[in-house]
Amino acid sequence: MGLTGNIKRAFSIWKYQKEFGLKLRKKTSDRTVFYNVIVKEQYKDLLVDNPVNIIDAGANIGCTSVYFARLYPDARIIAIEPDQDNFDTMLENIRPYPNIIPVKAGLWGRKSGANTFLKVEDNGWGNWGRQTFECSEPDGGDQGNVVRAITIDDIMGQFGMTGIDILKIDIEGAEKDVFEGDVDSWLPKTRMLGVELHDRMREGCACAFFSAVARHPFFKVSINDDDLILENLRLEK
Repeated sequence: MGLTGNIKRAFSIWKYQKEFGLKLRKKTSDRTVFYNVIVKEQYKDLLVDNPVNIIDAGANIGCTSVYFARLYPDARIIAIEPDQDNFDTMLENIRPYPNIIPVKAGLWGRKSGANTFLKVEDNGWGNWGRQTFECSEPDGGDQGNVVRAITIDDIMGQFGMTGIDILKIDIEGAEKDVFEGDVDSWLPKTRMLGVELHDRMREGCACAFFSAVARHPFFKVSINDDDLILENLRLEK
């Protein structure tokens, strides 16, 4: 991006940040996330009519949840984020939106009960690349913090969902565990799914994803930059 492009990008971020009022931390990836999600509307291909339940897995500082909340004030948005710093910033950003419900946890694929914990680690990818790995004890040590693991089925049960209208998954490699888990219980009930695969961070993500989706051949698949967009042709968009 040249000088003119950088100036236009900076102006767009300033303009939209003034409108949205979101907190963006200095020397982090926040401005890039904000630009992609809010300015460029990264998830516009996920939009549906009259959504009731939206899950934002890997909510980061809340940009995507706020984007959906402004479009769908009557929808219930579950914002899942495992990293403490990101979660704290998200709490500030979603305060004006009562339809966003924050959940400090890491999305996982296997039901292991309440004693399953995930360690949140920074492996050099910065604030938008925190990774989660299963650990045996709730002890974060010096390498990061520890959160509970939660599955899509857990979320649907906890919040009384019979279906998911929009499911966004951007969880830095943990999608491998999600799609190796029991997707058959919730994937057919999902109208729109947007997922970013992170094989560069964890090998096997794409294989797990496409193996799971292949069992459900009623999805129309498209690509939007780094995201795979799946539309359930059996459910009205």
